[in-house]
Amino acid sequence: MFGRLRTTGSVSIGLASRVLIMTIVNLVFLYTGLLLLPSLYKDALMTWVLIVGAFNLAQGAVSAVGGYLVFEMIRKRAPSLIERERALSV
Repeated sequence: MFGRLRTTGSVSIGLASRVLIMTIVNLVFLYTGLLLLPSLYKDALMTWVLIVGAFNLAQGAVSAVGGYLVFEMIRKRAPSLIERERALSV
């Protein structure tokens, strides 16, 4: 009953945490000088971070959807693998 809601919630939390963590890491790297930017982008630091955040959101969505599709294919073609895993985790 809650399967689809659980999947949607976990994907949303995963995407949000990826974007948040990578945005913070990029800001730290940019402010400390560990990540060098061309002088053209130094004035628009927040715009650069937003672009990187959008990229991370898109890349995370592609990874999550790809992983979910692989899981669904395995579940349909070899359900014994999924049931065995559930039995071991209980």
